[in-house]
Amino acid sequence: MKTSYSKVLKKILSIALLTFMACVKSDDYSIPDISYSEPQIPQSSLTTFKSIKSLFEQAVNDGNSTVVIPNMPDLYIEGYVVSTDKFGNFFEELIVQNKTNDSSPDDDPRLGFKIDINSSNLSDIYQFGQKVYVKMNGLTVGDVDFP
Repeated sequence: MKTSYSKVLKKILSIALLTFMACVKSDDYSIPDISYSEPQIPQSSLTTFKSIKSLFEQAVNDGNSTVVIPNMPDLYIEGYVVSTDKFGNFFEELIVQNKTNDSSPDDDPRLGFKIDINSSNLSDIYQFGQKVYVKMNGLTVGDVDFP
């Protein structure tokens, strides 16, 4: 009888010891800092979707089907993510639109670019409606027909 009582007591003590050792040692349950700061891109380096589109249209008129954006100087576009691969759609690509849908009626939010990215689970990084800056230098612009 004594051996079974000591076995039970040892089990209870080891469970209690494991429980106390597994507990968090600090009481710091503060909310993590999720603030961010916008990148410092000079206004002179920002371009519009329309200007990129006009470069492409000029290349098409010259007989090319694509245009490579020149490397100098740095050139960025500012846009908003309007796609997600959360449900298996838009695999390894982002659709970036020039304006939000709630922009003023004078703005045309229909211009957008499909950006192929060699990475999956992009919805974990880029949420729907998030503002992004895309460095255009060296990228190839072409035409894609959506069904």
